[in-house]
Amino acid sequence: KLVVVNCHASTETSDLLGGFRPIRGRPLILQEMIDIVRALIVGWTDSSFDIHESAPSYLFQSKRHDEADGGPYRSIPEDAPKQIFNFIRDLKNKYHRHEKSEPLTSADDDMCDRKRRKLSNGKAKSGKQTCGSNSGLEKNIETTYLHIERLFHKYSSLFEWVDGPLVSSMKNGSILLLDEMSLAEDSVLERLNSVLEPSRTIVLAEKGGEGPSCAHDSDMSCEVKAHKDFRIFATMNPGGDFGKRELSPALRSRFTEIWVPAVSHRHDIDLVLERSLSSCIEREMICDKYIMNGMENIRKMILDYIDWFNNSICDDPNSFWNDFKLSLRDILSWTRFIADTHLKTKSTGQWSAYVHGASLMHLDGLGLGTGVSSEDALTTRDKAKDYLIGQIPPEGTSEIIGFQDELKGIKDSFIATEKYFGVNPFIIPTGSAKIPDDSRFNFMAPTTGMNLRRVLRALQISKPILLEGSPGVGKTSLISALALASGHNLVRINLSEQTDISDLMGSDLPYSSDSESNGSSSASFRWCDGVLLKAIKQGHWVLLDELNLASQSVLEGLNSCLDHRASVYIPELGQTFACPPSFRVFAAQNPLAQGGGRKGLPKSFLNRFTKVYVEALTNEDLRNIVIEQFPSVPSPIVEKMISFNAQVQHDIDTRSYGQHGSPWEFNLRDIFRWCQLLTSSGLDITLENAAKYADVLYTQRLRTASDRTMIRKRFISNFGRDLVFKSHTRIEIAPKGVIVGSTLIHRCIDTPQWADIQIQDAESSISLSLLQPMEAVACCIRMNWACLLVGPSSSGKSTLLKTLADACNVHIETLAMSSSTDVTELIGCFEQTDSMSGAKDILKILSHIHNRACIQCRIDADLLRSINRHYWNVQE
Repeated sequence: KLVVVNCHASTETSDLLGGFRPIRGRPLILQEMIDIVRALIVGWTDSSFDIHESAPSYLFQSKRHDEADGGPYRSIPEDAPKQIFNFIRDLKNKYHRHEKSEPLTSADDDMCDRKRRKLSNGKAKSGKQTCGSNSGLEKNIETTYLHIERLFHKYSSLFEWVDGPLVSSMKNGSILLLDEMSLAEDSVLERLNSVLEPSRTIVLAEKGGEGPSCAHDSDMSCEVKAHKDFRIFATMNPGGDFGKRELSPALRSRFTEIWVPAVSHRHDIDLVLERSLSSCIEREMICDKYIMNGMENIRKMILDYIDWFNNSICDDPNSFWNDFKLSLRDILSWTRFIADTHLKTKSTGQWSAYVHGASLMHLDGLGLGTGVSSEDALTTRDKAKDYLIGQIPPEGTSEIIGFQDELKGIKDSFIATEKYFGVNPFIIPTGSAKIPDDSRFNFMAPTTGMNLRRVLRALQISKPILLEGSPGVGKTSLISALALASGHNLVRINLSEQTDISDLMGSDLPYSSDSESNGSSSASFRWCDGVLLKAIKQGHWVLLDELNLASQSVLEGLNSCLDHRASVYIPELGQTFACPPSFRVFAAQNPLAQGGGRKGLPKSFLNRFTKVYVEALTNEDLRNIVIEQFPSVPSPIVEKMISFNAQVQHDIDTRSYGQHGSPWEFNLRDIFRWCQLLTSSGLDITLENAAKYADVLYTQRLRTASDRTMIRKRFISNFGRDLVFKSHTRIEIAPKGVIVGSTLIHRCIDTPQWADIQIQDAESSISLSLLQPMEAVACCIRMNWACLLVGPSSSGKSTLLKTLADACNVHIETLAMSSSTDVTELIGCFEQTDSMSGAKDILKILSHIHNRACIQCRIDADLLRSINRHYWNVQE
């Protein structure tokens, strides 16, 4: 048996050796205890002792009777495990005393015979049987007691020892493979030194000598000696790539190290291609000689293209692609695409499958994740496409659609039915989720349709898909809309530096066991599936957003569910979960040049994905999308807004202005916000109102007066008029709302807010220079947008927000952020309970009530005195 362990930076020693895990399945343990005691009662042979009088009544009920009562544990008391243990212990002590007592006399034998005849209605049993001759029964009771004692201790414990894959393999004589061994920490790997020595033993100091018994073996020995058939292998990538390193010489010397060269020789690649394509032909039982001859030609063409790209493009001294030669994993993706789309489903012709397979293999994501500019990638892509088209005979080019001209034929070949969705010839079956009748997403915008075709092409094979593109080009929205339109549930996971592997796979979390009838009311632990593991079990689509923000230790932990294994091993559960066919993984990331903590990813990780570069939206795309989403906005205004946004971004890129605070990104999100302000204001959608909100979205973002002057000139050149803004914005507090400039936000007048009120504080003052930013903040509050205030220290940012919060009668929670701030400080975490926490909360609420009562002038004087007296009593 081969046991594979996928190593990564989060791998711990306990993941290999084992460790103490929370007890799981207490109801099953209880049922096993009941079954063992019931078997003892059924086989009871001592007629001198009526076991029915001392045994709990529920032990005489059958399973069928339990199910009739509403479940196997409905009629069983909570302390049943303790009752069963006490019963067996008393029974064992009773017969243990009989065994140690003096031998019975003949008179005692006669008395036993009389009692036996009386119990048998005067009929003596044949053969002589004495009260002291139940040695077989005593042995049975002793064995039952040992089983029940072990199960009761296991039921009552919080943790049990569970062997890890290394220890299990050593005991069972299995073959252990440590995949990507170099990714694990040195402290973990050095723990294996004794296993790699000739003695092949390991001492489990973590287990202890008197701990709970092992879940897989009753042997309590802490020293494990390897089975004679046990073997250990390890694999790793050489150091030099992102996150890759070499092992220490001390550890490497314990292995027999073998260098495996890359498969680069033409003959070797041809052999792999032949095996891959011929296996599909045999599987599909294809006997057509035309198809088989065509596969021979395609094999030769693939080999020629690989030689051309690796030698002419990658080996060029002036090339950017020196480290990006086509690997065997890339070639297998190409052949898999041809096999699935041409040989299996016959949805494409052989020449169309050939060229589109090359696009899927690497042309769609050429340069992705490498830092190579999009212009250089586009030049190389055009060269490769010209070479591929040149390989195809002239009569075969007519069947190829959407390869060189990727915008061609999208509208005419779009399919959206109850069973299928896609753009011919790339169709996917619809899922089980409900498909909405009207989708507001415009798939037919030219660039969006091209990006959709690339994603659909990548979906033709069972391989994860990685999308990269500039911020705001629609990576996440495209996958979300595709999942919605094709009837698949999409689980979006936002990754960050704080993301841990347990957030994705799951962990043991504390819970109150009162919620389960397991007989224990104390706190315990229960396994909670992570969001990724839950999606794997349910077969949903998963979108890993901001992939290159996560730490490499987390990403490398996903290797097994991203490659051919399509499974994930959970050490805490000791189980492997296979990914179902409906489970698909998408990942999205912004280019490495965007910064913000983004990291380069190793090539060994990236080539597990089908890479798709999401092209930036053109002005025509933006126009189609905005008109589709906001039909009430007149088309001339939409065109001016899009033109203004594009020219501002061009000015930023050419460094005409906006250098302070750069880099900036003005994209579709800004246009959407602009349209949302126009359509939600209740005013007529005119150029004047469009100019008013442009000041909020564009001018207020820039940091210097000269930059704001330049952007105003750009606005005048597009709209023919100046931005609308007021030099003296007013703030007015009404009973039901707060008016800042021309923006109205509602006040909370019905719900009491338990905010801390400092009675002696003076009313905060706002300078005139903060009134204009305050109106922009008020717009964000009205639209429920996230708002980022940027300014030098002591410029009034917090005062501005506090003034608005007080005016709106809402409580504002202030968190002081620093480099040491952890995500649990924002979201929350499990903490040890405090018996006084409830009293402290009550005292805090009473303090708020006391302060409110002191401020409220219209309250009754006697009531105020009563509140004040009770408040100080509680304080004391």
